[in-house]
Amino acid sequence: MTKSRIAVILSTYNGEKYLAEQLDSIVSQEDVDVELLIRDDGSSDSTLALLREFAAAHPNVRCTAGENKGVTGSFMTVLEAADDSLDYYAFADQDDVWYPRKLANAVEALRSAPDPDLPLLYCSRLELVDERLRHLAVTRPLRDISFRNALFQNVLAGCTMVMNARARELVLRGGVAHNILMHDWWCYLAISAFGRILYDERAGIKYRQHDHNQVGARVRWSERIRWRYKRTLHGLYGHFPSEQNDLFLKIYGEDLPETERRFAEMTLAAKRSLLKRVILASSNHIRMQSPVDNFFARVGILINKF
Repeated sequence: MTKSRIAVILSTYNGEKYLAEQLDSIVSQEDVDVELLIRDDGSSDSTLALLREFAAAHPNVRCTAGENKGVTGSFMTVLEAADDSLDYYAFADQDDVWYPRKLANAVEALRSAPDPDLPLLYCSRLELVDERLRHLAVTRPLRDISFRNALFQNVLAGCTMVMNARARELVLRGGVAHNILMHDWWCYLAISAFGRILYDERAGIKYRQHDHNQVGARVRWSERIRWRYKRTLHGLYGHFPSEQNDLFLKIYGEDLPETERRFAEMTLAAKRSLLKRVILASSNHIRMQSPVDNFFARVGILINKF
């Protein structure tokens, strides 16, 4: 069988400490042809020099550098610039280490999907490790992967995502949107609405936990509660899901199934009415992953921070 061609999209920023291990794990993936596309997002350490040296030694690695756009803008810029003739597109973080068959497992799942012409997105669990790659835990299985969950929270780790060409086309329909909260959250919204999410309960990467994670994992209950509390009050970088949902409806709203469009519109209407917020917070149509998530999502709705 012909090997699948996969664009692996990596955005770097001051990642010199752990980058070499991750680069090696990506180009060593088994049974796939990898095209590693790297954009450095304005690093001030030796990251860019390391990348250029690595790219010079690997013909399947391309490296560019640009102004600092932030993690979301940088990833989406590379996704848009990638060759549209490739089979699949994957995101990678700069400080993890991939299992040798991470991409091969994703391709197997995507090829086996009963509806291959749909926009498809593969994702998986994570093995949490410390700075020295020592095992800490495996993330909990997800219990609800749906558009209605994606309206309120992002539960899919971008570093596990692999999407087909139809999914990439869908995600980029509105161009590189500038008001999205996170690139992986935007993918989750679009593909859960119009395609299919393929969730693998096997872990595919060693997800390194350290002091400089852009978005880390919360292992203990106390950490999850504290994180949810802060996210409820302050959002993500000061922004809330409703801002992203409003943009999503402007781009995709006319094509959404009617029931989903009406629910999304109802969530936005609640921003302008206390009564509608009470009704929404009482709704059994809100889909969350855990009782903690459920509680804080409804509190956020009532205080108009959602």
